[in-house]
Formats: sequence, structure tokens, C-alpha cells
Amino acid sequence: MLTYYSCIILILLTTLLVLCILIAENDRISEEYKKLFYLAYGLIGVSAFAEFLGIVLIGRNVPHWILKLVKCADYILTPMAGGSLALQMYRDERWNRALQAVLVFNLAFQIVSCFTGWMVTIDSGNRYMHGPMYFVYMAVYLMVMGLVVIRFIQYGNSFRRKNRTSLYAIMLFILAGTIMQELTGSAARTAYLSMTIGSCLLYIHYTEFSQQRADDFLMAQHQQLMTDSLTGVKSRVAYSGVLKRYSELNILPDQFAAVTIDLNGLNKPL
Repeated sequence: MLTYYSCIILILLTTLLVLCILIAENDRISEEYKKLFYLAYGLIGVSAFAEFLGIVLIGRNVPHWILKLVKCADYILTPMAGGSLALQMYRDERWNRALQAVLVFNLAFQIVSCFTGWMVTIDSGNRYMHGPMYFVYMAVYLMVMGLVVIRFIQYGNSFRRKNRTSLYAIMLFILAGTIMQELTGSAARTAYLSMTIGSCLLYIHYTEFSQQRADDFLMAQHQQLMTDSLTGVKSRVAYSGVLKRYSELNILPDQFAAVTIDLNGLNKPL
């Protein structure tokens, strides 16, 4: 019998799979960026599953080292999942290096803590408790979230002003889900749910931005076709279009004139 939490995880993983399919079918996204999206969704999915295992194994008759290993994976992957949201935005090497440094430090710290009990202690009932250095993990988590916020703001600066509000709303939505889980003592498992929904919203935002760029490019091409770039005078294509439109309507405005000038030898070299 599926529990409520296992149903949520199943829907979450299915949503990430559908997102991967949408990315694969989107021809506007380059292959390089598609790989970044796949990596982000994969990290969120694996991290959510690791958290799910950590909850399921509490109180079960399993060796302590298995529960420690699962929690170690959870604490390694959770900041990576948060950082993966930054992968869906334009890259900035300076902040990428800072994010990588924090994640590498956390990876090393968690591996060592798996053997020292700094992060997790297991009682006789196979229930885990936070260790004496859990605050280090919380500091790492806050730094990752801070870097993600910075990347959101940087990413937002590449949009028109009217498009930034929705982007920042997505950022606040993801942060709210994460903070809600931490403030409730992890009783409400909302972090990965908000990350997954936030990824869906970011994908919608990204495709909208891609469409805007395509529209701007077509508008610029149309402008170049209809107007002479040197003089600003309408091109022959523009005039032909106007004349064709009036000839089809068979109605001319009261003030209308058409002038044709033929310049001989204009194309001869000087």
C-alpha cells in the first residue's frame, strides 16, 4: 500500500521525467544546455529519492551503516539539488566556481562525518539524530541557497523588466518550500516538491524567453528587409507591398502618390 509521501515522491519523479521529455523535444534549446537541464533534473530526482529512503528506513531493522550511508547521500545531494537550479540559468564562471567550492567542501565533510558521527548519530531503535556539527551542514545549505539567489538575480537582469517579476516569484516559491521544511523540523517534506514545481516554472519561463528572442530576431530581420539601413527610406519590398495592398483593395486614399525614378548607370563602378 502506497503511503502519502511515497505517492508524492512518485509524482515528483514522474514530473521530472516529463520535463526531460519536454527538453528533448525542444529544438530551441542547444544540446549543451539540454545536458545541463538533464543534470539538474537528475540531481533533484536522486536527492529526493535519497531523502525518501532516509525517512522509510527510520526504525527499520537494518544495519546502522546503511542508514548512515543513506543520510550521508541525502546531505551530499540536497545542496547539489539546490545548486542545480542555477544550472538552468546562464553561466557565470566566477559564481560557478564559488558554488563548486562549497559543494566540494560539503562532499568531503559528509564523507568524513559518515565515519565520525559529526552529522548523524543512530540510537538503538535505528532512529537518527543530528550530530554535534550539523550546523556546518546548515551553513553550507544557506550558502548554496544564497548563491542560487544571486544567480536568479543575475539571470533576471538579462530579461526585460516586465519578465523579472515572474522569475523572482519562482525564486521565492522555491525558497518558501525549502524554508517551510526546515522550520517545521522536516515534518513537512516540501523542499523537493517546491524544487520540482519550480523547475517546471523555470522551464516555462525559459521557453517564453526563447520565444521572445526568436520574435525579436524576426522583427529585426523584417526591419532590415523593409527599410534601407543607410538612409532609413522604405525599401522596394516595402513599397511593392503597399502598392499591392491598395491594388487588391481597389480603393486609394485621398492623398496618395506613387513616384518612380530611373537612374541610369548607378551600378557602374567609379
